[in-house]
Amino acid sequence: MNGHLSHTEAQRFLAAIVTAEISRIRAERYAEPLDQSPSDWIARASSERVRRAAMEIVSARGTAAILLAHDERRLWEEGYDPEEIAAVGQELGRLVDWIACPKQRAEVERATLQTIGRHPSDDRETRLLQCLHLSGQAEALSTMDRVRATGPMISPGVGIREGNIGRATGLGGTASSLSLTSPNGARASVAPMSDADTPGGGAWSEGSRAIPGPQPCEVNSSKTVIRAVPEARDDREFLSQIADAMIGKLFPPATTDAAEKSVAKDRRQTRQVLAQFIEITGDKPMCDLTQADCGHYVDTLACLPKVYGRSKADRDRSISELIERGEDLPDDEVGLAANTINRNIGHLQKLLKYARGRGMRPAEDLYLSDLRATDRRDARSVREPFTEEDLAALSRHTVWKGCQSAGRRNLPGCEIIQDGLYWGPLLAAYSGARREELMGMKLAEVNDSGPIPFLRLQPNGNRRLKNPAAERDIPLHRRLIDLGLLEYVARLRIEGEVDLFPELAPKSVNETFGGNLYKKWTESKNCVLGDGGRRKTFHSFRHTVVTRLRHDPNIPKLFVTTLVGHTPHGETDGRYTKKVDLAKLTEVVNSLPDWF
Repeated sequence: MNGHLSHTEAQRFLAAIVTAEISRIRAERYAEPLDQSPSDWIARASSERVRRAAMEIVSARGTAAILLAHDERRLWEEGYDPEEIAAVGQELGRLVDWIACPKQRAEVERATLQTIGRHPSDDRETRLLQCLHLSGQAEALSTMDRVRATGPMISPGVGIREGNIGRATGLGGTASSLSLTSPNGARASVAPMSDADTPGGGAWSEGSRAIPGPQPCEVNSSKTVIRAVPEARDDREFLSQIADAMIGKLFPPATTDAAEKSVAKDRRQTRQVLAQFIEITGDKPMCDLTQADCGHYVDTLACLPKVYGRSKADRDRSISELIERGEDLPDDEVGLAANTINRNIGHLQKLLKYARGRGMRPAEDLYLSDLRATDRRDARSVREPFTEEDLAALSRHTVWKGCQSAGRRNLPGCEIIQDGLYWGPLLAAYSGARREELMGMKLAEVNDSGPIPFLRLQPNGNRRLKNPAAERDIPLHRRLIDLGLLEYVARLRIEGEVDLFPELAPKSVNETFGGNLYKKWTESKNCVLGDGGRRKTFHSFRHTVVTRLRHDPNIPKLFVTTLVGHTPHGETDGRYTKKVDLAKLTEVVNSLPDWF
């Protein structure tokens, strides 16, 4: 490959052109007259063949393209008649003019940024991209050959596979909509082309951007000979279909609402990650997947904003648009976290394992472990613990000292509202438990019938637990009892509630109890700590408790591990140590200060 354009970048650019051009062709044909005559249909087919032949020649020779005697013989052998061969020569001149036009070069450079995330490095790379653009359009015309079509031309809004895009591109992808939707909801990263603007009849469009070009020439022929070429692609092997089948196998619909809720998050996350992978690398048969594709995917994740997809505008953006947004952000706000990248790689490994078990293998051995990211940050600095000064300031906030009303929790007043925002931080500060563990609790998990009141954390319909060690008993700190937690629980039971924090109940499959607390809690925390609390989150309560207890020489490490639900390290701790007595854990919990 000449210039600095990598093979992976060229593949992505070419796949985008093919996808967009096929969308344009489908839309154009769907709008054709219903009662066109055979001669009209043959004329259109002939015009498309002429454009395709000219694009193939110019993509190979650039501005030096002319119709040679060798080209004429080859076209004749392929079934072109003299009138069509002459039209190819005319179309070559139009396409050469398009390549030489400075305005079109600038448009190609801008469009390159949208597709591969950067501008061309020099004039040679720009010329190469222009030739790739023509090659992609020629391949799309070949894929959409009218004579080889075996089904009706349905509406362009309906997803349908057109077969393979692999002859000239080597991509082996598909030009139709993916059966998986991506994290932002898009079906393709490049919009359909406008027939009036591109070389050979299309314009590569990103939003309002397009690459103008000459109008296609017209060929009128009633005696064109066109040879059909059979398709040879097995659609069952495409990544999108393998992913759909795997998700259906691993996450089948549950028989109860509670069970469905527990598996829906994993199903949704797996689907989003694989849809994102397919959007970035292109939908293709498993046998065409390479290490370069996987490397390109991980490199792309490093260019995305750390936080995206939370707004509707973000969800509507393509990957290339998200990369462009990331270019305007500070360096510390760009690039997904190492644990997120590694989680996504884990989903890819599941896909490969599923495919391998069914006899489908990639083009080469894939070494996904080589792509795993390392979090080079000090683990203690990722989320900072609260200081005693932080906790003292939080305890004076209006949520716990008195607010104006339920809608004005951050303004001082006389009303104290005991709900998830009130109890959630208190429970975390006096237990070190995880946010979702606490906020998704059922009332049945509060055990107050014995001499030691405690929380019995166990999986339920509201949330799962992180690991087997997370299923545990947590004694209630004396301060929680003094503040009236047991009376709060008793009132809810009388009212017929089943959840500890019913006001946080999710209203859609995308919500969680803990997630519904997040915004309210963050607003209250920011009111107290301001910018100084940027790296202090709800999880900082857990960090604070663990740090405090670990530094107490009188508290065995195993007691702390048991309390916070960490998996014991080593065979001795994990297999042979007996369960820590609840009375001893009560002493550990009550060693924490009365922060609130």
